[in-house]
Amino acid sequence: MKNFAISVLVAMSLLPACADAANNAYIEQVQGLGYVAGLGLACRPSKYDDFELLARAYLISEASSDDEQYNGMREYNRSKINSYMASQMNRFSDCEEIRSSFDKQEIFKSVLYGDGSIKTPDGKIITPRQPYNARAIYTKDPKIYEKIKSISDKANLGKEDKYHQMKSQMGKVSGTKTVSRRYGN
Repeated sequence: MKNFAISVLVAMSLLPACADAANNAYIEQVQGLGYVAGLGLACRPSKYDDFELLARAYLISEASSDDEQYNGMREYNRSKINSYMASQMNRFSDCEEIRSSFDKQEIFKSVLYGDGSIKTPDGKIITPRQPYNARAIYTKDPKIYEKIKSISDKANLGKEDKYHQMKSQMGKVSGTKTVSRRYGN
C-alpha cells in the first residue's frame, strides 16, 4: 500500500510537467500555423482562406481550455504578423516559391466537419471541447491585404523612428553629428 501511495504521489507531481509540455506543444503548433499564415497573407496563394479556416479550427479544437485557446490565438496572430513583416522586409522575394508550395500542404488533406471536429490526413479525429459552427470561425475579409499592410507599415514606421531617435541620441552623447549615408544628412 505504501508503494502505491508513493506511486500516486509521484504521478501527481508529474502531471503539471506533462500539462506544461502539452501546453508548450500546443503553443508551438499554433505559432507554426501562424507563421505559415503570415507567409500566405504576404504572398496571396489561392488557398489562403481555406488555410485560415483549417488553422483556426485546429487552434480551437486542439486547445484544452478557453485560456489556452486565447493564448493560442494571440500567439497565432503574433507569429502571423511577424512572418508577414519578415516577408515584406525581404520585398516578398520568396513569394513565387511560397505560392507554389503553399497550396500543396498536408493541412489541406484534413476534413473539417460542421461541429468543429477535424479528421487529419493520417486519419486521427480531433474533437473540440465543445461543438461549434466550424464555418463561422473565419470569414473572408476583402480588405485583409490593405489592413495588414497598414498594420505592418505602422509597425515598421515605429521601428524607423526609434532607429533614427537612437542614432540622434548617439550623436548627442558622443558630441558628434550622426551621419546617415542613406539620407545624406
